[in-house]
Amino acid sequence: MRVRTLSTVAAVVVAVAGSTAAGSTAVANANLYADTLITQVDKQMSLPVGLREFSFVVRSDRITNRDFTGTLRCSARFDVRRVGDAAPPGFVGGYLKVGFYVGFAGTRVSCEGEVTGDTISGRTRKTSVTCRPAREPATLVEATGTQSGGTGTAALRLSPLSFTCSASPAWKLSRTRTDAAFQAVTKNIRGQMSDVINKSVASAFDQAARGTNLPPA
Repeated sequence: MRVRTLSTVAAVVVAVAGSTAAGSTAVANANLYADTLITQVDKQMSLPVGLREFSFVVRSDRITNRDFTGTLRCSARFDVRRVGDAAPPGFVGGYLKVGFYVGFAGTRVSCEGEVTGDTISGRTRKTSVTCRPAREPATLVEATGTQSGGTGTAALRLSPLSFTCSASPAWKLSRTRTDAAFQAVTKNIRGQMSDVINKSVASAFDQAARGTNLPPA
């Protein structure tokens, strides 16, 4: 009786170990697939992406200062990275799906332009602005196909973006007006970057998925 019990326990251990190994392999295959797509996306997005020129203004708040105005011309250089493990492939509603999250922590937006109104003379001067993601936004990418080993399509669900920006040389404004100026800049950058990711980056993922075989389910 004891021998039978030990044999049963051993069989369960072997089954659990096999299931764990299979799960690890599925995750490894999903990660490899995700990384393959990301590598292709990084190649497609390797050149800086130009953003639309925009202007902003921070109104004078006392008689001792002027309206602060600026015009910026920006470009973005993308750095897409996987965040965490990809989900093991599985069939949902008859379709094979692989999901994973990506982040843009290494992405940079660089701007050149002119500002006026932060000096006593009121002269226009050159300015450089650099913006970086303020945190790691986890954006979902989901690839969909009909069978293991076949190609598929990919869709992207963007999480809200936030940026922090700095200017060189520093703008000579009060803390309140500096915050207002950067709020205006980051609002515009956030909107334009969201558009680029939802269009260009999403399209790059879809193109990569159409040429890459899905991992086995």
